[in-house]
Amino acid sequence: MLNNKWLHTFYVLVEVGHFTKTAKKLFMTQPGVSQHIGKLEAQLDVALINRIGKSFELTEAGKTLYEFVKQQKQQEQILKTNIKEDSEHKGMCTLACSGAVVTQIYPHLLSRQAQYLELSIHIQADSNQGIIDKIISNKIDLGVVSQQFAASELHFEKIANQPFCLILPASYKNKKVSFNDLLSLGFINHPDGHQYAERLLSANFKGEFKSISEIKQSGFVNQLNQILLPVAFGLGFTVLPEFAVKQFNEPNKLYTLPLNNSISDDLYLVHKANKDLPKRYNWLKLNIGKFLTVS
Repeated sequence: MLNNKWLHTFYVLVEVGHFTKTAKKLFMTQPGVSQHIGKLEAQLDVALINRIGKSFELTEAGKTLYEFVKQQKQQEQILKTNIKEDSEHKGMCTLACSGAVVTQIYPHLLSRQAQYLELSIHIQADSNQGIIDKIISNKIDLGVVSQQFAASELHFEKIANQPFCLILPASYKNKKVSFNDLLSLGFINHPDGHQYAERLLSANFKGEFKSISEIKQSGFVNQLNQILLPVAFGLGFTVLPEFAVKQFNEPNKLYTLPLNNSISDDLYLVHKANKDLPKRYNWLKLNIGKFLTVS
């Protein structure tokens, strides 16, 4: 590794152009300056300057080294500036949440990023446990989860409530829907489908509903924005968060069954309790809850 002190002496010598003036600027003796240059030449095994009295001319190797040191110093200055700077409109934000939440908030995040092009927002869908694990291991900084975990290193803040809906084809709108109708239709499953359905059906069809496994699965869809399509085609029913249903572009083909016992999840913003997040996260922390509020 090249000696930084020798490199600095060489850089100042080139900038000043004179051995005596360089020594004075660096609070060194002139022989000390010459010694640093000689050691650098010996380490590189190449002549860097052609001495002309107390002045000199750079060799081609010297010119190359000077440009290298010059760029290095410029990069160091940029680094010092960036380390001190904490802008709301620059840098990378990393967060994770459920697929339903991603679908709801992502358009707003894209608008923010389009407004501030030096801002980079990285979002991913994951389970509650996956989000917590990633925050603890510093793979992401911010998450939205539907339950609080007993972890002292984490800070949870309630930001929204997520009601769930039982969605059927529109043809059921004027019918009195029974549990047998659901059995006949079959369930359109999705990554969170069984969990949502178990909770909603057990609360509203007590004595009839035993397990989601007893209801035939009429289909499985992994993409949130496609889950309601088979329902719209009359192929089954499903259970989804209300804001996911609100986003479907053909609502006239769906019927949301009124329920006696509503089921919902509180949503929490989570991050490390003792980790100071950069200012660029302030906007996310302030607005994600608003984006999850169904109008």
